[in-house]
Amino acid sequence: AYVFEDDFDKWGLLVDGKETYNERDPNSMPDTFFGSALWYNATNAAANDKCGSVSGSQSLRFSGKNSRWAETKGLDVRHGGWVNFWLKFGPDGPKASPDCDTAFVGDVQLWYAVEEEDGVMAKNWTRWAEFSPTYYPSDGRCNLERHELPREAWSKATRLRFDQPSFVDRRDHFAIDDLNVFAYFPDNWH
Repeated sequence: AYVFEDDFDKWGLLVDGKETYNERDPNSMPDTFFGSALWYNATNAAANDKCGSVSGSQSLRFSGKNSRWAETKGLDVRHGGWVNFWLKFGPDGPKASPDCDTAFVGDVQLWYAVEEEDGVMAKNWTRWAEFSPTYYPSDGRCNLERHELPREAWSKATRLRFDQPSFVDRRDHFAIDDLNVFAYFPDNWH
């Protein structure tokens, strides 16, 4: 069963062209902001058409200074599952634009954190996948990524985090689209 799906076409609660939440206080974010999925918070990530989209009109584009990441709320994947999404790095050459600028460095990492016994989220994150722009088409095409959740990530509240820890502020843009998390049923389920 899918426990998370987002095509990023329903994101955003905008007032006068500005997002209406305080990113330093995730609790200030209105329930309607993310609109289409169980996101916890995001920094320097915006759903828009500036890097294109695989389906629909928007993808989640990462750009800006200091940090770039997006984190889901806890997802029930206690019996395992998988994650798939489309990944695009900013193109090189004539297809590059200031809104989706060329990615030379700026690897993207996928992390997870699991719920501890007392129901509190673990403070330790584990990196389990890394995507380098040097291995992706320089023309800006999207690539489908599908990754099985490692056994250590199985829990009744696992958070996922897309992160770009190192980048050049004015470039190294990337986008994700059509993100799905599938959870398996128990072996004895009928």
